[in-house]
Amino acid sequence: MHSNDTLEFFDDAHLVSQLFSEDINLVLFFDSFNGIDCGVGIAQDRAWEIVLWNPTTRESKRLLFVPRLPDICPTFFDFDFGIDLNTNDFKMVKIMYFDSLRHYQVEVYKLTTDSWRVIDALPLINSPFLFAYIKHVYKR
Repeated sequence: MHSNDTLEFFDDAHLVSQLFSEDINLVLFFDSFNGIDCGVGIAQDRAWEIVLWNPTTRESKRLLFVPRLPDICPTFFDFDFGIDLNTNDFKMVKIMYFDSLRHYQVEVYKLTTDSWRVIDALPLINSPFLFAYIKHVYKR
């Protein structure tokens, strides 16, 4: 760690340029699990990239991406990830809501297959709360 904040920021900017494509202009690191950080990069054309990064080993993996609905930007999106204890596989869940379509799209990524699948037939639930209750824990 550098004592100069400018150098520390520069190191972070350099790291982001190594992890993401050059057309990415906004990066959000939003979650960490078992030492793995997850970052989402958004380009000017609203294309997204998701990168998993282990700061200890300095290894990274850019996830393949399910194409989003063309010309429609989600009103709301959220990601979460962790280990599926039943299969011992790393999984990520991506939830997007498209207000203009009144449609949710939910996708699940599996590390072992390096693939996403779309979860169909989820009911739309009207609720004033943006929480999920999973395994006795409220997730936001």
